Amino acid sequence: MARDEFDSAGEYVNISELLGKLVLFTPRKRVEGINTVHGDKDAVLADLVVLDGEDGWDEYEDVMIFQGKLIAALKRRITVTKSMDRNPVTGVVTHFETTTVRRLLGVIVKGQAQRGQNAPYELGPATDEQKALARKYSDKNPTPAPEKVAVGQYIDTGNSAPAPAATAPSQAPSTGTDEFAPKADEPTPFTPSADDPWAADAQ
Repeated sequence: MARDEFDSAGEYVNISELLGKLVLFTPRKRVEGINTVHGDKDAVLADLVVLDGEDGWDEYEDVMIFQGKLIAALKRRITVTKSMDRNPVTGVVTHFETTTVRRLLGVIVKGQAQRGQNAPYELGPATDEQKALARKYSDKNPTPAPEKVAVGQYIDTGNSAPAPAATAPSQAPSTGTDEFAPKADEPTPFTPSADDPWAADAQ
């Protein structure tokens, strides 16, 4: 999915209108403390594509996802690792954050309502035919590469506190592994096979 570097506002999608639709999410980042009519809320910024739209693929960029169970599933697909680099000539130490994302596929469904609450929106499992649609889309629109950004700098004069050690990537996908497979700490009620790249996360 091509991104417009000059976009200033994301798109709005009413999740309730996607009920029963096959949706592929590409999470971008976690967002905390968004002011809403219901108070401060956390969200996940994501791109999403409805794979079984009336006219083919319906793509949406920079959508704020506020539904609790969808947020929980998408957060597990965002890994942020920290590292640092020191220029031996200038003494400039730069700290970096690298964000790696994995996609999430599923059918938008309504879960079991708790007492006094509305039924939550969550993801149900995709069929083999639906997974084939997702693979076809992914072949033309690969998962974004890890994004590395500088988040701070300082001059190391020899008297400053030592820079924190780089953090090793947490469960970063290695060559030849399935980037869409659930992580070891992500239980799923649908018990897909271990090599199933399109299984929806547990809610």
